Formats: sequence, C-alpha cells, structure tokens
Amino acid sequence: MNNHETSDSLKKMVVIVYASQTGNAMDAAERIGRDAERRGCPVAVVSIDEFDATSLPCEENVIFVVSTTGQGDTPDPMKAFWKHLLQRSLSHDWLKGVRYAVFGLGDSGYQKYNFVAKKLDKRLRDLGAVAIIERGLGDDQHPSGYEGALDPWMSSLWNALYRYNPDLLPRGPNITMAYADLMDQPKFKIIYHVTNNLNSQFQQCQIWIPLK
Repeated sequence: MNNHETSDSLKKMVVIVYASQTGNAMDAAERIGRDAERRGCPVAVVSIDEFDATSLPCEENVIFVVSTTGQGDTPDPMKAFWKHLLQRSLSHDWLKGVRYAVFGLGDSGYQKYNFVAKKLDKRLRDLGAVAIIERGLGDDQHPSGYEGALDPWMSSLWNALYRYNPDLLPRGPNITMAYADLMDQPKFKIIYHVTNNLNSQFQQCQIWIPLK
C-alpha cells in the first residue's frame, strides 16, 4: 500500500475519543464504536489521555464522548488535553478541515449540567473545526439514563456522516442485524499501516477494520 492509499484509508476512519471519570463515557464510546463497525466503518476508540492533542488537526472525523464531574469539572484524564486546547497560540483556523461531534454525559440535577461537553464544543468551533451534528447531551435524570439521548443522537450522526461521505459507511447509515448474526461474527480484523509521511497518530497503530 502506498502513502496516498494509506492517507485515503485514514480519512475514511472515524476516531472516537472519550474522557471518563467513572467509566460511563468509555462505555458510551465503545457502544458508538460497535455501532460504527456494524455499518462497515473503520474506527479507533481511544482514551483522551492517550490521544496526542497536537495531532488533532490531522484527523478528519473525530467524535468526543465526555463526562462532566462534580460541579462542572473536567474529568481527570482530560485535563492535559483541555489545557492544550486553551493555548492562546492556537489560531482560529488550527482545526480547519476537522469535522467533529460531541456527546456529553451529565446530570441535570446539577447547575453546570454537561458543562464540559458544552465548553469543548465551543472551543472546537472557535479553533475552526466544523460540527458534523449538534452536540448530544445525555442526562442521568432521564428514565433510560444517558442512553435516552445517545440512541437518537447516534442515528443523526450516521445519517450526517453518510451524507458527507458514503464511503465512511459502506453498509449505509441504517442497518439492522439479528443478535444471533452478531454473535457469530468476529468483531474486527487487525491491519497495520506503516508510513513515514503522515502526521496522524494513527499512522502506525492497530486499526479496527470491520469484517464484511
């Protein structure tokens, strides 16, 4: 595979970055990842403290799943990433070409409900990124918990991504698979991309490629 082909394959990958304090954001991110895989979309799921913030401008499609803790506090794993995003040296077009989505997990019983997701959404826009869809806000007070907002938000996300680039979702945005069929299928095969000219931090990593 040449460098051009590898670059194209990375652009067809969705990166899901989660910031979790208790594990709920990680669970939501992994669920989004499984949903993407069922639609044939290569996806990488990574904790925000393992994500190199300096490589963010090199990613084309990034989904952030972030929780709000305490009285509007940032999760501990997100603190270094957030500090980087607040640097005054970053230009208003630093994230030009980056498309993103934000889903927040919070509790409307607190005054600063989903404050972290809201401020992340605003900062990404300020730096030139373009939202794929409006941010989603999961609420612990909902009878179904955060999933009450996650399900319709994911449906909107897949439709928006498919309209932008159908190649991202080769099986289409709306897919129904029987549970037994899912159990019989291996979730992923692993391929390796090794290049010297790409700046994405996923250029030399394991990438989940859905089996067809």
